[in-house]
Amino acid sequence: MIKIGIIGLGYWGPNYVRNLVGMDGVSVELICDQDSAALARIRKNYPFLKTTTASEQVLETKDLDAVIVATPAGAHFSLVSAALEADKHVLVEKPLALDPVQGRQLAKLATRKGKTLMVAYTFLYNAAVRKLKELVDSGELGDVYYLHAARTNLGPVRRDVNALWDLAPHDLSIFYYLLGKWPGQVSATGGTYLQDNVADVEFASLHYGAGVMGHFHVSWLDPRKVRQVTVVGSKKMALFDDLDSVSPVKLFDKGVMKNRFEKAYSSFEEFKIMTRDAGVIVPKVAQEEPVKVQCRHFIDCLREGRPPLSGAGLGSEMLYVLKALDQSLSHKGRLQRVALPARGPRSAVVS
Repeated sequence: MIKIGIIGLGYWGPNYVRNLVGMDGVSVELICDQDSAALARIRKNYPFLKTTTASEQVLETKDLDAVIVATPAGAHFSLVSAALEADKHVLVEKPLALDPVQGRQLAKLATRKGKTLMVAYTFLYNAAVRKLKELVDSGELGDVYYLHAARTNLGPVRRDVNALWDLAPHDLSIFYYLLGKWPGQVSATGGTYLQDNVADVEFASLHYGAGVMGHFHVSWLDPRKVRQVTVVGSKKMALFDDLDSVSPVKLFDKGVMKNRFEKAYSSFEEFKIMTRDAGVIVPKVAQEEPVKVQCRHFIDCLREGRPPLSGAGLGSEMLYVLKALDQSLSHKGRLQRVALPARGPRSAVVS
């Protein structure tokens, strides 16, 4: 039996409770939040669960195997550090920390303690994103030209981080999962409208080398809720729409053909550009809640002693990309190099 404690009952905490209660071989032993009203709501639905307002009580409970940290990002470093030092496995909400150096420290600490440290990049456990990866890896799309993502809504507005740190990790993790690498250079611009020094909207460009580009738009100040990723390849194109529950992935059999004229040619201008449109294919995608899949993956990794898909390597390296984007944002879109540290044998990202 895997015994788990949960710290944080904001947006994601109740989802972890709901998915872990009743999961085979799992026991939710203790739930913590500083808000007594939040604890009262959980006890109303799950009267058999033990609760506390003191995170120390969770960390000091000796027979807990793992802790889930679902607090605001500013508390991640201290709570994850304490949990690892207490010899507990950890699943933490994204981002792993708010500083790349701290993220690397947590990754090294997890390795030294021999504990699993997993970061909750939920979209990597979404069946539709898995289908996108199948299309990329199989060559169905051809060579990937560029990726584009939009993640917008009216709220929720954060105070501890800007929209970049709150929303962009989802799309950065998806891009990494599809391409198998981080961008080498990035640039970002944005606007601050609701709070001093907290950007509400960002537009970013990512350069992956070999001509491959990425772009994303994130905002919590937008009239429409959008959750989309587009992948454009040399043969076909694909769209992931997380809000389309019927057909979340669409494969567009579209492209551009360069036909040669009858005469000899020596320059690009002598190519004839023609578009091709053979329709849209809707691949079958299994319907299962990504948070549930993520929780099950975490539990399986603990039982089998294998590294998680979104482990400490991915979580800590992501912070260097976010830092570079933040630096570009503060310099009004200046192109910024992503200075990733060298990977150690135990810190490599699992793809």
